Amino acid sequence: MYFIIHIQNKPQNDFTGPESYVWNRMQEGSLDWFPKNKAIRLLEQLQQEEEVQNQMKKAVDTTHERAQELAEMVVKLSNWSTKVSVSLEELEKRMDSSRGKDSV
Repeated sequence: MYFIIHIQNKPQNDFTGPESYVWNRMQEGSLDWFPKNKAIRLLEQLQQEEEVQNQMKKAVDTTHERAQELAEMVVKLSNWSTKVSVSLEELEKRMDSSRGKDSV
């Protein structure tokens, strides 16, 4: 409100660029120059919040990827463990059968 009164009381020859722009828009009956809940600080805060959300999404995505990699490793280790167990059982059977032959 103070800005409008300021422009109305100031000589047009003394207008700054923004004042000239607002004066012309007012003469046309336009209010598009008037901020509508879009303060610069609010826009900056929204941008910062969006940036934080993007960073969080990247962190979640990275965590998800690593969890998948770990799950794949667990499957591989489980398969390896099963193979080792089978191999050990076969080895024990051979050793037992070998001992049986030696004792005869």
